[in-house]
Amino acid sequence: MITELPTPEIKIKAQAKHHAYSLMLLGLLSLALIILLAQHYWLEAKLVLIFLVLVSLVVIFIGFIKRLEPETSFLITPQWIRYLHKYGVWQIAWPDIARIAQVTETTFLERIELPYVGIKLNSLNAIVTNISPRLASRLIHEQRPLIHFCLQHRLLTMDQVIINFTPFKLEGKTIKGPVAAFLHQTTILQQALGYHLYIPESAVDRPCQAFVTLLNNCQRNADKYTSPETEA
Repeated sequence: MITELPTPEIKIKAQAKHHAYSLMLLGLLSLALIILLAQHYWLEAKLVLIFLVLVSLVVIFIGFIKRLEPETSFLITPQWIRYLHKYGVWQIAWPDIARIAQVTETTFLERIELPYVGIKLNSLNAIVTNISPRLASRLIHEQRPLIHFCLQHRLLTMDQVIINFTPFKLEGKTIKGPVAAFLHQTTILQQALGYHLYIPESAVDRPCQAFVTLLNNCQRNADKYTSPETEA
């Protein structure tokens, strides 16, 4: 008989969420000040004031976009890790993960650390039914910097980096739509960099290596939250 122990949760807030209200407030205050100045100096500094208005609107917009990010970007439990993106969710159970590390590449004796945490899966089946189609579609585009890096360093060819919308075959199953396109891209990135999932540093609240350490510790200790109960 298995006894379930308390299951603590770790919530991670994305760096992209930081300073949302501060930026919106700064933009609004700047805009108010510019409008006040325009009443007295419009004729003398019209172009400068227009430029400053545009800058203030951009700052407000950036703050608003940050405000739209989910309050929690990652939810970590003893059973799984869940990525909460404004476009959807993916979730992976710890036993389905083979390796977690910061993404690196060595070229001409130089070791390049990319601002991504890589997750290598035991099988693509782990992600097929655990990612929303909307998020799959979004990640195809968010991973373009990785694609460009691989192309620049000749890890992929020009033909490989073209988005592939054909059905994806996996162990007798045919997957279509955005999830299929995401799996095609996932496959070529795994061949080039060694991982299936890529977490940008902006999606977490700490440097990549610190997040890697956290995830590895969580995976290592996940099985401690189930224990056999000895019957009397």
